[in-house]
Amino acid sequence: MQKRADQLLVVEELRERLERIGNGPERLHETLPFGVDAIDHHLPGGGLKLGCLHELSGGGNGAADGAAAALFAAGVAARLSGKVFMVCHPAGSVHAGPDAGRPVAEPAHHR
Repeated sequence: MQKRADQLLVVEELRERLERIGNGPERLHETLPFGVDAIDHHLPGGGLKLGCLHELSGGGNGAADGAAAALFAAGVAARLSGKVFMVCHPAGSVHAGPDAGRPVAEPAHHR
């Protein structure tokens, strides 16, 4: 039980930090719809809630499944203005090419 409580504290701390560097608490009530009724209908508020942490993963164990999830996340993030924080699992990244011991970072570009 203590581990779960510790995890919840970490998540709350991350939310507070993101709020301070983001657009503030008003952004926490916005959602990003996909524009696909079959998906949006099943999501609270009709889309992904902004200002929150979301986990995306592939449907299988292969590199293609993980790459598809990463591309999906990048496509969703591209529709947003402002900053997006993404964490890629190192073990999954190995299958995509880079060495897990070598961090890879790409700066965000504004259009």
